[in-house]
Amino acid sequence: MGDYENVLMVKPKVFVYRIPPIGTSGHKAADWNLDSPAWTGRMRLVAIGKRLEMRLEDGETCNFPSENQ
Repeated sequence: MGDYENVLMVKPKVFVYRIPPIGTSGHKAADWNLDSPAWTGRMRLVAIGKRLEMRLEDGETCNFPSENQ
């Protein structure tokens, strides 16, 4: 019998950004083009036995986003 999944947290709207190469002063969120996220959707934090998964899902269909996005 496999381990059961325990949903620890759900955030209905999260944003993913393409982070540019690090500059001499480090990373700054202001340089990430905050008005244009690379992806927007839902995040679920799920514990499965001793493993923890952060799942990024389409907020409308609850499916995983395609790797082509």
